[in-house]
Amino acid sequence: RGLLGGALDDATAARVTAAAIAADPVTEGRLGTLVRLLSLEAEDPRVAQIREAYNARLLELLRAFPGVHETLRTLRERYRLVIVPNGPEELQRSKVERFGLQDCVDSVVISGAMGVHKPDPRIFWEACRRVGVEPEFAAHVGDAIATDIAGAKGAGLGAIWCRPERDRALTEADLPVIPDLTIERFHELPDAL
Repeated sequence: RGLLGGALDDATAARVTAAAIAADPVTEGRLGTLVRLLSLEAEDPRVAQIREAYNARLLELLRAFPGVHETLRTLRERYRLVIVPNGPEELQRSKVERFGLQDCVDSVVISGAMGVHKPDPRIFWEACRRVGVEPEFAAHVGDAIATDIAGAKGAGLGAIWCRPERDRALTEADLPVIPDLTIERFHELPDAL
């Protein structure tokens, strides 16, 4: 709102913000949705300001899963690990580095750097290639059914759903694709395997 000089009333600002938050972060993107709803053109200098403010705020709000480092260390004793985030390279790299996750895994494959996004199978295959594992001997852990679980299964990997709080009421009948394993919290993963 502040970037547009208070041009939006509270109801419009709330509607635009809610629509941007609900947008698929990979297709049009939350930021793209926000810009479209504000009727701004891509070359408008305010778009760069909005992008910078959005990304900075997003990084501020992020929290790592409880026990993520310990869980990754435990998993890395038995498996090769790759982080596969969807989104723009700079933003996703900043997220990984903010939490020091690059030191807990063997590789990071960012969709924005590859030019393909989950659920495209090529990003999963690239992750497997980087650690020398055939897809049928790999599994992908993710929280999004449409991108993580469907994408992993479509690429021939196992699919482990770390079910987010918002999806706890869903049953298998509600899902378009069934994960091979479901966990409720990331730190449960080593014991579940």
